[in-house]
Amino acid sequence: MSKFQNIELKKNWFLLNFMIFLSLFLIVGELFAGTGGNAEFGGLYAYLKGLSEGFLGRTLAIFAFIVGLGVGVARSSAVPAIAGIVFAIFVAYGPAIIDGIASGTI
Repeated sequence: MSKFQNIELKKNWFLLNFMIFLSLFLIVGELFAGTGGNAEFGGLYAYLKGLSEGFLGRTLAIFAFIVGLGVGVARSSAVPAIAGIVFAIFVAYGPAIIDGIASGTI
């Protein structure tokens, strides 16, 4: 490797590091993007969260559990019953998990 190639690599390395730093510096303002939007989507979010945590969510969880048990009995396998239980758990705890992820800020 010649001396001029070494200088070119150093220039390219500096330019790459500078571009990464600049892009991270410009993206910092976008990190708080999940904290707003309550005026636009707050009503829809509250409605869907109320449905999933209310009687519709409980009905879906119980229905998935019963269907999983029925399919498990018909197939003589525990896998569909376990899938029904997992679905019921996700319906029960999913909204709280998504709410925690979406509202988590640094």
